[in-house]
Amino acid sequence: MSDVLHELFSIEGRTALVTGGTSGIGRMIAEAYVRAGARVLVASRKADAVETTVTELSQFGAVEGTTANLSTEEGCRALAEAVFSAAAEAVAGPVRSALGWHVVRVTKVTPGVVRPFAEV
Repeated sequence: MSDVLHELFSIEGRTALVTGGTSGIGRMIAEAYVRAGARVLVASRKADAVETTVTELSQFGAVEGTTANLSTEEGCRALAEAVFSAAAEAVAGPVRSALGWHVVRVTKVTPGVVRPFAEV
């Protein structure tokens, strides 16, 4: 990658949250990010899938996992709290500016009420 493209698009040293990151497209995105040098947090409803994915992707770089059910508002809030709590422990200063988060949400369509993120 040219220096300009690397500077503009590199995710090396950044942190990415990939929901649905244990299977399908989400799994492929998580692996690509880990291989590209990002610290990746995969989230899934299935604890065994999280454990397997973390084990498999750890050979390529920094990856962590957590269970989360994003079909409910409570589940979304719990994941957000867990992520920001972990981030606050990892860095000094304002979490949002220090981490440079890159969030990818890959999920199946779940019936329910859809609201703007700002309202959640």
